[in-house]
Amino acid sequence: MRLAHPNDLTDGKPARYTIYYPSGRSFVLTGVLCLMVLPDPNVKMSPLIREPERDNVLDPRAVIVRDGEDERLVIYEPRSRNRTLLAPWVLQWLEEHPEWPKVVMD
Repeated sequence: MRLAHPNDLTDGKPARYTIYYPSGRSFVLTGVLCLMVLPDPNVKMSPLIREPERDNVLDPRAVIVRDGEDERLVIYEPRSRNRTLLAPWVLQWLEEHPEWPKVVMD
C-alpha cells in the first residue's frame, strides 16, 4: 500500500474504496470520492463517497484506500490533509492518537 500521487486520482470516475475507521471497523463502497467543505466549524471538512443511490459522508479521521487490480492506494488519510480544513476535535484526536493511521497503512 502506498500514498496516492495526484496522477493516481480518478478524475470523477467511480472506484472501489475500502474505508478504515479508528474503531477498527472497515467497509467497502464503490463510487466517486469527494471532499466536502462544510460551514460548520465543528466539522469543517469531511470525505464523502457518492454512490448512485446515496452520498456517504465519512468520519474525517478515516483512511480511504482505493482497491486497484495491481496495487492499493491510500487516497485519503487525515494527517496528509491541509490541517486548516480539519476541525479542532479532529486535530486534538490525532494528537492524542499518534499511532493513527500508521496502524492501518503498515
